[in-house]
Amino acid sequence: MRRPRCFLILLLFAFVCLTASCGKGKEPTLPLLPGGIPASAEFTDTASEPRTVSPDASRSAADPSASESVPVPSTAVPTFPVPESDTSRAVPSSSAEPSRETPYVPPSGETTPPDPSETTPADPSVPGTAGSEPATESPEEISLRERAAALLNQMDLRTRLFQLIIVTPESISPDSPVTAPDNNLLGTCPAAGILYQAENMESPEQLTALTEGHQKASAIPLFICVNEEGGRAACLIRTVGTTPVKNMYTYRGDGIEKARTNALTLAADMRRFGFNLDLAPVADVWSDPENKGIGERAFSDDFGKAASLIAAAVRGFHDGGVICTLKHFPGAGEASEASSESAAAVTKTLTELRREEFLPFAAGIEAGADIVMTGRLLVPDLDPVNPAPFSRRIVTDLLRDELGFDGVVMTDVLETAADAAGLTAGEACLKALNAGCDLLLCPAGSPEQLSECVDALLAAAQGGRLSAVRIDESVLRILMLKLKYGILE
Repeated sequence: MRRPRCFLILLLFAFVCLTASCGKGKEPTLPLLPGGIPASAEFTDTASEPRTVSPDASRSAADPSASESVPVPSTAVPTFPVPESDTSRAVPSSSAEPSRETPYVPPSGETTPPDPSETTPADPSVPGTAGSEPATESPEEISLRERAAALLNQMDLRTRLFQLIIVTPESISPDSPVTAPDNNLLGTCPAAGILYQAENMESPEQLTALTEGHQKASAIPLFICVNEEGGRAACLIRTVGTTPVKNMYTYRGDGIEKARTNALTLAADMRRFGFNLDLAPVADVWSDPENKGIGERAFSDDFGKAASLIAAAVRGFHDGGVICTLKHFPGAGEASEASSESAAAVTKTLTELRREEFLPFAAGIEAGADIVMTGRLLVPDLDPVNPAPFSRRIVTDLLRDELGFDGVVMTDVLETAADAAGLTAGEACLKALNAGCDLLLCPAGSPEQLSECVDALLAAAQGGRLSAVRIDESVLRILMLKLKYGILE
């Protein structure tokens, strides 16, 4: 009896030794967060070592077999100098570092975002709202993501935050109005882009010099933006005499080819002056004759027809090589009039919005729209507290998850939205980013206000109220869009 017992003990000891030796030398791996960034990765103020980026973070989360990261190539990637910043702006060490898993923390007075489990199911009968699996990225999209990630790794935190902001010429210059590129602050304010208004435009030669001068002054190539819809929203047509195009509603009976060629005309004329991004087309439907805010800017007063015309317009802008923007999600066609103290209100239910307002947006997204702008709209049935740019329910749950939009989400003019909501510009920027927006449109009217915005976001990131993942996923989308259109090469 003693010999078999000894044999069993020896056998057990051998098994334990063999198990221990198998684990030797095996490095622990970090879980990947969206974008392929390790969960323990930290913000740094200097260019970091290249990290791996998942070609499809959302697909990886749903499919463990697809979670293998793709190495970021170290060659054939454009470089640019990181704008100098004083040491007072440096991010503290990891002991004060915000967690990349920091949850959405609503500012004081804001309701907690809805539990995803309580989200109203998508309506399969509405195009784009069936909640289908995200499409697999093409090799071209994977390449764009890898190149964008490599560029992202060159940026310090302050530069990343500036890449979330579209500015006015007056917010990067002591002059007002700005008609020449001199005295700009782009060397220390590396914004994502600039939005030009009619007051910045005097002549074809002057406008070309202005946009080219700003582009040359920026270390990171800019979105050069204009709000050129045709008709009453057409500063290029009015100031420098580009091809006349009327209000889109004028052409509602002329078919989808006319919608495409109108957009192509606007795009071709814009590019002559250095513009690469248009805040058009208007995807709202003029279903309420009393709504003069949208009115004849809309393509139609019929939701189905508007959907077809919007899709054609998106193709036209793309044929002309210009980034286009669907606006104003979730739909302003029947909104009440906004005031300086409140957002416009939309009283429709979610079911009605899915059946009507969402149709043109879903069609535009299906056609490949690059950007969706959230309108300064309060929709009580969706979020009784927060206007669309500040609502996680609207931006993330509906636009991203339900309509499946994975492009860039832009706010409407944030300076106006902040004033109406009683927020500082920095608070408005933080709420919009935590809701899921990527690009912050004109949050400041002066260099001082712009600096306050960025400082507020920097403090939020350092204090854990704005996560690294939230920042990086937005900057990554913005850089991918710039690469796609050759703005970054």
